[in-house]
This record gives sequence, structure tokens and C-alpha cells, in this order.
Amino acid sequence: MITSKQLSILRQTSLEDVDIQKLPELKDTSIDTNLPIPERIMQYLGKVENPYCFKFEDIRVKIDFADRPVTLQKILTDFLIRKKTNS
Repeated sequence: MITSKQLSILRQTSLEDVDIQKLPELKDTSIDTNLPIPERIMQYLGKVENPYCFKFEDIRVKIDFADRPVTLQKILTDFLIRKKTNS
């Protein structure tokens, strides 16, 4: 099982340092959605080397989670409002 220290190290990985050929293809990574969430997480962690980095077709992707409870919708709405205001 992966430790929180290992996750912390993986979280700091820079996409520029990762060989795209070694990244798992997101569309090829399947998880059994009938499992309880903790088991789904463990299944995903067992399939990937770094749970924060993957590829979608030829695009490297890195996900990160904020320590604050702000939704993506709120972030995008604020961004678009600022963009419209600055136009």
C-alpha cells in the first residue's frame, strides 16, 4: 500500500520530468465502479505508478487538489468574470 509520504513525493512530480511513454493512458485505465470508493482508490493506485500524472492521447496531465473546498465551477466562473472585466 502506498504511504502518505510516497503520495507527497509523487504529488511534487513535474510533468516535464516524466516520459510521456511511461504515463498510463487515461482512457485505458478502468476502475470497477461497483466497488466502494476506498476500494476503487486502491484499485486505481494498483494500476498506476503516479496517481497524479497520466496522459490523454498525446497530452500529459497532472491533477492536483486544493486544500480548500472550492469547486471547479466556482473557479471557472471567477476566471471568466475576471476575463470579461479585463477585456
